[in-house]
Order: sequence, then structure tokens, then C-alpha cells
Amino acid sequence: MIGVTNLVGVVGPLSVSDLAANGRKAGFDKHERLTGLPYKQTYAWVLQGARRLRKPIPYEHPSGAVIWVNLASSVERAVLQQLDRF
Repeated sequence: MIGVTNLVGVVGPLSVSDLAANGRKAGFDKHERLTGLPYKQTYAWVLQGARRLRKPIPYEHPSGAVIWVNLASSVERAVLQQLDRF
């Protein structure tokens, strides 16, 4: 884990034109032409307050976990220590 952020909103479902208009925010190359959506219903997460950790913290990524991971309490403590919240 190299950083943390707050998830403050969700926008969507998006159309192809919505995604194309915000392609750079979504990580697409500026010359890349979108011809369709990556998912049947595509959403954008609105993030705020992203902070890079001073030192990466190793964690176990469970098999099958795609988006959300429950962190071990030791990992959570290590993150909070780096954010000066512990």
C-alpha cells in the first residue's frame, strides 16, 4: 500500500461520451479513442484528500478481492502512524 484517500462520491452510470470527456482522469491516454464502455454500467469514484505514505506498507491481498480489502489491524495501525493519527 503506497497511499490512502477518501471516497466522497460516485458518479454514474456513465455514457461513452461522459467517460471520453473525462478520460484523462480515468487514466486513458489522451490519444486513445473510446469506442465503448469497459462495463455494462460504468461509474466514476470521486476521491478527495489523497496522501502518499512516507514508506510503503506491505499487506496480504486476498485471492479474489478485486476492489475492497479488509486490512489487518496491524496494517491499519501502520497506516495511521504514518498519517500521524495514532
